[in-house]
Amino acid sequence: MPKAIDANFELTVARSMLAELEDYLKSDLTYWQTAPNALGDRMPQLTIGGLLESLLRAEATGASDVPPMRAALQSIQARRLDRVLVHIEHEARSRLNSWAWYLDDQARNPEEAASHYPNEVRARLKAELLLNELERESRGQTERRRAEALDERLRQVFVPGAFVWDERLKPFLPEDQFWWLYGKVRS
Repeated sequence: MPKAIDANFELTVARSMLAELEDYLKSDLTYWQTAPNALGDRMPQLTIGGLLESLLRAEATGASDVPPMRAALQSIQARRLDRVLVHIEHEARSRLNSWAWYLDDQARNPEEAASHYPNEVRARLKAELLLNELERESRGQTERRRAEALDERLRQVFVPGAFVWDERLKPFLPEDQFWWLYGKVRS
C-alpha cells in the first residue's frame, strides 16, 4: 500500500460503494463486486469495512465531500440497521480470520511477513472500525474477545515504532486505540 493517500481514489471508492450499498444490504454476500467504474481493477469489493476505511482515508485529506457521504451512510444505516449489522458481523469475523492467518504466517515466516505488515494490518483496522459500529448497538462481544486474543498474539512479536501509513491519518487513528499501526512485527 502506498504511504500517501490519494483523495480522488478514496472518494471514488466511497462514492461507488455508497451508490450500491442498498443493493449490497439486500444480498447475503460479504464481499460485493461493484459495477465497473473509472478505477477499473483497482476498485476494491464493496464491504462496510472498506467503505468506512475509504471515508476515513478521504477525511484525512480534508476532502469536503466526506461529511455528506457520512450522512448518507448514516441514513442508510438508520433505515436498514438490521441488515447493516448482519453484514458488519459477517465482515468482522472475516477480517479477524484474515488477520489471524497473517499472524499464523508471521509465526511461520517472520522475515517475509514483516515486509507485508503495512498492508496486512488493514484487516485489523477494518475489524476495529466494524467492532466500533457493533459496540454502538451493544453487539459484537464475541468478535471483540477474538480481536483482543489476536492482539495478545501480536504483542508477542510487535515492535513499537513509526506510524505505518500516511501521517495525515494519525489524528484519526490515535496510538492509544490503534497501537498496532505504530510499529512493526519482528522479522
